[in-house]
Amino acid sequence: MNEIKIKKIVGTFLRIKPNDISEDTQIDATVLQGSVLFARMISKINALCDTNLDGVDIHTYGDLIVKLNES
Repeated sequence: MNEIKIKKIVGTFLRIKPNDISEDTQIDATVLQGSVLFARMISKINALCDTNLDGVDIHTYGDLIVKLNES
């Protein structure tokens, strides 16, 4: 798992710098402009990490990392 690339993807969708992303950073559909963008972000992360996350129970960047480590 390459956290730098993951942070770049998340940063692109949140429109923030990857260095500004911490475990507490909200990344769910409440901060993105709709669930479609969230689904696209999860899809790009799945492609990068060769996983099949569905995005359920992922609200923060820390949640995402935990789910990626589990899969």
